[in-house]
Amino acid sequence: MNRLPAFASIPDPLLATESSGTRSAPPLPSLRVVTFGAAGTRQDVRRRQLLAVAASLGWLLVHLRAYGLRTDWDALTAGYAALELALPLLLAIGAGFAALWPGRFGLGIGVRASAAWAVLSPLAFWLAALFGAVVLARTARA
Repeated sequence: MNRLPAFASIPDPLLATESSGTRSAPPLPSLRVVTFGAAGTRQDVRRRQLLAVAASLGWLLVHLRAYGLRTDWDALTAGYAALELALPLLLAIGAGFAALWPGRFGLGIGVRASAAWAVLSPLAFWLAALFGAVVLARTARA
């Protein structure tokens, strides 16, 4: 332990001055406070929630208008119906619940819950598609 150099002998570039003959380092940038503006009121949050519901219903109506209703209901297997119809319906109901839930102090669900929902919903579709492919491969072999 005695072989280690003393840290006092190492010059500090931030404390160097012009008078010592060395160039001083540029001053560190000052930290500034990040502001996000005024927080949304309950009325603003409610308006955004209703806008999200209206956009979702509009998306559904556009798809129904473009593609129409299915005509091959009797040809669908129970697994396909569960994965491709029930899962999206359950996720849509969950998303609607999350969008309209008043949450703490009437300001909606928390950021973590919203982020988890945004990540887990597409993951559920991916897992359903993977499971559907595995089931299809097994039935094709049989």
